[in-house]
Amino acid sequence: MACVAYSMAEVAPLVRRPVQVEPDQIYQEIGVRSFGKGIFHKPPSTSLVIGDKKVFAIEPGDLLFNIVFAWEGAVAVAGEEERGTIGSHRFLTCVTNPQIALARYLYWYFIQERGLKQLQLASPGGAGRNRTLGTDKLAAIVVELPSIEEQQQVVDRLDGAARQIAGLRQVARAMQAELRATLNSAFRKAIVRAVGREFDFEILSMLPWVRRQLVADQYGRGRAFIAGDAAHLTSPTGGFGMNTGILDVVNLSWKLAGRIQGWGGEHLLDTYDSEQRPVAVRNVTEAGENLKRMLSPRILQPDPAVFDQNSPEAEAARKEYGARYTEMMRREWFSIGIHLGYVYEGSPIVVPDGTPAPADEVSSYTPTARPGSRAPHVWLPDGRSILDLFGRSFVLLRFQQDSSNMSQLATAAQRVGLPLEIIDIDNDEAGALYKNKLVLVRPDGQVAWRADSLPADARELIDIVRGAVSPQAGVQSAHAVLTTQEA
Repeated sequence: MACVAYSMAEVAPLVRRPVQVEPDQIYQEIGVRSFGKGIFHKPPSTSLVIGDKKVFAIEPGDLLFNIVFAWEGAVAVAGEEERGTIGSHRFLTCVTNPQIALARYLYWYFIQERGLKQLQLASPGGAGRNRTLGTDKLAAIVVELPSIEEQQQVVDRLDGAARQIAGLRQVARAMQAELRATLNSAFRKAIVRAVGREFDFEILSMLPWVRRQLVADQYGRGRAFIAGDAAHLTSPTGGFGMNTGILDVVNLSWKLAGRIQGWGGEHLLDTYDSEQRPVAVRNVTEAGENLKRMLSPRILQPDPAVFDQNSPEAEAARKEYGARYTEMMRREWFSIGIHLGYVYEGSPIVVPDGTPAPADEVSSYTPTARPGSRAPHVWLPDGRSILDLFGRSFVLLRFQQDSSNMSQLATAAQRVGLPLEIIDIDNDEAGALYKNKLVLVRPDGQVAWRADSLPADARELIDIVRGAVSPQAGVQSAHAVLTTQEA
């Protein structure tokens, strides 16, 4: 196919047909969609709507460019239905030289890769409305054209393919409408059956849902972090998704605040991944196992007639089935250990106390103040929960009327700007639950350290819990802190 190079000024020069807007006339404005999706007609308008805007007549066969979005394929050819319409100055009307080019061929040329690239180069600036197609740049674009006969062959082939695609899409839309109607009828019957009687209701929407069991490989990189459904997707069996997502945000927020306010160490944000991701893996895995149990074929469904009869035999069968199903689902329904029993075991910003890790239980939760665990609830004499003391800063709980001088720890915290509040707790129940005389709780309510006396170097303790010590060095430092406590 031999081609000849022409400038757009030769092939399809810009032709403007100014329209004088009259007060008593109705005008039909057009627009051009991006991605080669054609022309649309705006609502009819009068001179009051058009105002002092410059408008131009559109004629069938015009090659139209939307100067604001030409860079993303806002190109079209006016048809007979556009006769008598108008367009604003944003729509360039080019008229092809019939001896050289066909408007439909140029349309297909400019929405394909090569032509689109030329429009993008002719539309300098940033994204969106800042990328405007210049008329001079458009006129200077060079296109290589075959003969009119060959152009027509290409147009016939591409227009035919486009009509086939449009036909298939129309069939697909009809099938989707039929499917929606079928599903609507089926769901209405299912809802009525579940309720047990007819009643008036409207189904507003039906959306497909795909169960996923995923945890992101990383929770953050550089200055970007993810949380909630962006970090993990889980089966709804157990209801762990929202709690896990909220826990993500609670863990991340105080660390972000620490870095922004200047007291958080350079390794603090790294611990978001190392602390929180294992919790998500645990919760997502448990939810998946719950689903397996729920769908287990070992539990046979009873005869449906059992639920429609009131005989003593049917009642006994219902009770027997209910007992079996309840026993099977007990682990899912009673899962407080998943919600409250998470532990940031091995975290570089938690100082271990040498006690063994508790068992990871699902259906039970044993409150503990072991470092890495959620600080347990106790009612205080003034009616508040001890949990109400946490959330705004680090809190050092001092039990059993301990008279130890905390100035060394306070000075170490003040030196780096770490917010620290020292609170005396005169409550035997709390003291017995938290076990040690001194317990340091993080802003997210997790225990960071506990002992009966301060370590020899309070600054080292502060540096560990604020993430100023590298993970490897933090392990050594935590061991040193633990050793000096025991000494």
